[in-house]
Amino acid sequence: MDAKVLWFTLAVTLITGLLSGLGPAIPLWRANVHELLKAGGGAARGGSHRLSGRGVLVAAEVGMAIVLLAGAGLMLKSLWRMNRRPAGFVPENILTMQITLSGPRYASWPPKQAYAEEMLGRLQALPGVLAAGMDAGALHTTVHVGSGDGVGAVLRAVSPRYLSAIGVPLLKGGWPAEGSLFGVVVNQAFARQAGGEVVGRRVGGSILNDTITGVVSDFKAR
Repeated sequence: MDAKVLWFTLAVTLITGLLSGLGPAIPLWRANVHELLKAGGGAARGGSHRLSGRGVLVAAEVGMAIVLLAGAGLMLKSLWRMNRRPAGFVPENILTMQITLSGPRYASWPPKQAYAEEMLGRLQALPGVLAAGMDAGALHTTVHVGSGDGVGAVLRAVSPRYLSAIGVPLLKGGWPAEGSLFGVVVNQAFARQAGGEVVGRRVGGSILNDTITGVVSDFKAR
């Protein structure tokens, strides 16, 4: 939350309070206070319907407040649970963007690959850029490590420098070689499911058949 959001929220809160306070005050704006005080007893006796209507409004307000408080409590609990574990990457000094390649020019894979390679090369050459990478999407599937049983995994097609660009630390092994079309890096959660030591082992599946080169820490993809 930056300063603009804070001031905007404060302004909305003040305006809402003023408008809510003006509602009950408008009927008394031109009223004769002296006459109202003299007729106060009779008005109180004759305004039972009005009082009951106000009671309904108060009850509805209390009920809505309880619902809002319960929702806020659940949201704070979810936020606390989500932030208990670190994100696994370094968000500072990172610029992200989304690019969609469409149209007849990019109907096949080679033009898309050429665009990606040229774009990453230009970005990498910019002053102050330490690393640049690309994430081309994810696929949920089942893979096999060696001759073991199938392990559920989420495959993410990324460029070789993508993980280092977002600050995901390499714990074991190494990164895929520059210019290689394939190369598999797994996170700690996958390594535990696959038996622990996975660097150098073959991993295969419906669209995957290569060697695991390294293990990185777990990180939040979203």
